[in-house]
Amino acid sequence: MKQTTIAVLSNSGGAGKSTLVRNLAYELDRSGLQVALLDLDPQHNLDLFCGLDVEIPMIDTIVGMLGEKYDRDWHLVPVPNEKNIHVCRGHLGMAELQNEFVARRGSEHILANKLKKKPLGHDVILIDCPATLGKICENAVVAADYVLIPLILQDKALTGLDGLLNWLKYLSDDLNLQPAPQVLGIVPYAYNEKSQTHRQCMEQLKFVAARARLRMFETIDNSLEIMNANGNGLAIGKFRPVHKTVEQFRNVCQQLLQTIG
Repeated sequence: MKQTTIAVLSNSGGAGKSTLVRNLAYELDRSGLQVALLDLDPQHNLDLFCGLDVEIPMIDTIVGMLGEKYDRDWHLVPVPNEKNIHVCRGHLGMAELQNEFVARRGSEHILANKLKKKPLGHDVILIDCPATLGKICENAVVAADYVLIPLILQDKALTGLDGLLNWLKYLSDDLNLQPAPQVLGIVPYAYNEKSQTHRQCMEQLKFVAARARLRMFETIDNSLEIMNANGNGLAIGKFRPVHKTVEQFRNVCQQLLQTIG
């Protein structure tokens, strides 16, 4: 397949971005694809979720990769016990790097230019974005073919969805992105069917998605086992192979592959 870059983006914290990236990577790997994960989030949760507990120098993280004077090949770390998943690790210094971006010419294109100059050989690149819609997220959108939006079911997140979609459109128009990345759709995250609030939010979300002509992907249920899997550095499919959310992540992956071909 042609290499595909997907930015996993949400403008609210706790929406499950890193969890979705980790578990999609696992399912894509199971499908025989090579996957690269780029961790742009200063919280760098992917380190924990991928079982990467050994510290490495900042120059070998995403901060070093995107620094002004860095021109070496990508530093990718293999995920333990996975066949074809590699991570460009995140770092707290990403917050400071974002301030540096403001002063750099064409700062929205730094990541895209890096990927063109030093291309990765993976089938799919998943970009884990921070929750703040600043220069870092702009870089992710410019570099991406597609955007995937995980959304936690609460009123604040639903209100913010319109703002996120408007921001994406404004950015694409302002930078004249040709083509602009396609929004694949929304992945509802941490859903509790027994919660009336969640059920009401789900109905509102379906309405918003239909109005915006966005696909609703498989819903991921709220589960403590997902958190336990993350804490153990494993995808839920490896941590609890028969857990109900394994099939849900697998369905999201299959829906994704059908959409991007």
